[in-house]
Amino acid sequence: MSEQNEDVRAAKAKLAEAEEELRQQEILESLSKKSGLSYALAGDSVLYGPYLVAWDGSIIGKVRSDTPSVLQDWYAVPNDGEPSGPFRTVRAAAASLHR
Repeated sequence: MSEQNEDVRAAKAKLAEAEEELRQQEILESLSKKSGLSYALAGDSVLYGPYLVAWDGSIIGKVRSDTPSVLQDWYAVPNDGEPSGPFRTVRAAAASLHR
């Protein structure tokens, strides 16, 4: 019985991982069809992100927040660099990624 429970837990973990992968692929597909600056929630929380950021359909980085307040600090994280910020809005942080 215990081995069966472990198998069920492992299967549920794989399913959750596959669902997350599918969700990420759907987000990437959606962003790849847009021109200019666009971003989409890639995490579970609108308040913290992360948001994937794209420019003309290419992913250029992420935007995230660690601040648990109404006046949040947003940080831009380019694909190939260190985080920058803080910025007052998601859009401002996303725009800072376009160089």
